[in-house]
Amino acid sequence: CCLSNKTDRYMKEIFFVKGIVSKKASVVILIFILIISNVRFVYADDTEAFELSIATEACILIEADTGTVIYEKNAGKNVYPASTTKVMTAILAIENCELNQEFLASNNAVTNIGVGASKAGICAGERVNLNDLLHMLMLVSGNDAANVIAEGIGGNVSSFVKLMNNKAKEIGAVSTNFMNPIGLDVGDGYPQHTTTAKDYAQITRYAMSLKKYRDIVGVSDYAMPVTNMHQAWGTIKSSNRFYTTVLYDRELYTVTGAKTGYTRAALNTLVVSAINSEGTELICVMFGNSKRQDIFLEAKSLFDYGFNLLKTNKLEFEKSFYDIRYRWSSKLIKLFKKNGYISGYQDHSFRPLEAITKEEFIALFSNINKANISKGNYEYWSRPYLDWALSEGYIDEGWYENRNQSITRSEVVGFISSIIDEEINVDESGELQKQIPDFNSIDVSMREAVLKLYKLGIISGYPDGEIKMNNNLTREEMVAVFYKYLLHKKAITPIS
Repeated sequence: CCLSNKTDRYMKEIFFVKGIVSKKASVVILIFILIISNVRFVYADDTEAFELSIATEACILIEADTGTVIYEKNAGKNVYPASTTKVMTAILAIENCELNQEFLASNNAVTNIGVGASKAGICAGERVNLNDLLHMLMLVSGNDAANVIAEGIGGNVSSFVKLMNNKAKEIGAVSTNFMNPIGLDVGDGYPQHTTTAKDYAQITRYAMSLKKYRDIVGVSDYAMPVTNMHQAWGTIKSSNRFYTTVLYDRELYTVTGAKTGYTRAALNTLVVSAINSEGTELICVMFGNSKRQDIFLEAKSLFDYGFNLLKTNKLEFEKSFYDIRYRWSSKLIKLFKKNGYISGYQDHSFRPLEAITKEEFIALFSNINKANISKGNYEYWSRPYLDWALSEGYIDEGWYENRNQSITRSEVVGFISSIIDEEINVDESGELQKQIPDFNSIDVSMREAVLKLYKLGIISGYPDGEIKMNNNLTREEMVAVFYKYLLHKKAITPIS
């Protein structure tokens, strides 16, 4: 369930064995490194020990997976976010609409954009799909695009702003108050449109957990298609100077996306993220610098500082997947990754909501059972896992041909039930059936298996209580099922 790419071309073994150094040995080695290099660990409350010259009024650098603060300056001070506001506008658009959904631009949306505002050039009456609007929003900071999105989702801008503030509180940005989807502030009559660097680090952290958002901010330019009002848009280019004029050490990290902003009151603002080859992602938020180029250079300095700290001082954070940060399954998935049961896609994602295939199911099952999988060249990556499962009597040969098919909840129940001995008496059966609203719709041949696994807690219902046996099992659901299976076997340490 956890591969670097779905296609055989990019498939690699999901499971691997790592050499592990004992904790005592690690400490001795680390102390030796620190002595000979004369460096010391520095956390958020000890940043003065480093010679960082940051002129930006308020800033913060965090590790994205855990939210750990690496560096901060005036991070709790109320500031104007300017067009970094559009990060939240994009979050709501992505979570509430499909990318191919069409929006109609009103006259109010394209004209009520502030004095001297940046705009994409949308015309009143123009029909634009969300994917194009988001690129106009995030690459060229189109105020008109922000209003079109806000009206399309909220019905009007005021209703959309309420959604923005509710989402901010949900994320944990409790000191943020949005008044518009653009970033207009005191200069345009919105003096309470404020946030903090600390809050915006959390908002950006959330945004970067969304694959669609990452895809949009991760490009340097975008070719706009024709619309009913534009026969030729041309190519729009990102304001992210890390893609153009700011040179940085690409062997140390890669910038994964940015959003800029500017108003007279806010000065230049910037939120930007970067990731190293191991998958550790840092997020930098900077508010209040008079020079656009300088704010990028200072962000570069903070990234250099943060990633070198990880590299030189061996200050390691828990490696994880960007798209599980806010999922209910995150602790389980992290545990499975730590145990070496799973690895992710090449873009450091896990894709928890994708359906799991039969070959991914068998590969994960073989790994948690510590199967002796042979190495070598095979016509497809999952062949040795299927061979092992067949030799052990877990599957029949039909699995080979159907290996790329999604596996259903019914098939998983049948598989796991067949390898667990558990008796259900009549009284237990009656009580359990009452707890499953769709029990009568379950095939008669599967009812005993369902009751057995339901009793043991290996499977559970959806929020409405239904089992929904015909649904495909998602990646995160598969991890949860195997976690509960291992708990039943007393083969894994429970997590809190």
